[in-house]
Amino acid sequence: MSEKPELWVDPHWTEKMTALSEKKARAELRDRFARAALTGLLANPAEARISPAEWTYDAYRFADAMLKARGDE
Repeated sequence: MSEKPELWVDPHWTEKMTALSEKKARAELRDRFARAALTGLLANPAEARISPAEWTYDAYRFADAMLKARGDE
């Protein structure tokens, strides 16, 4: 019985996939933090005068600050 041929794998593929996974995980965490911040911002009736674009900007600003505080810059 013949042996199965070995498949060639790019040696950098694992590193690339790991970096991509980490980048995706960080982006998802940033979105979760922004969603939480936006919920808090929208819960304040005094903020009703702010445009949705400003809410979004502020939510991601808070998310970035949370990531920085975790050391995930």
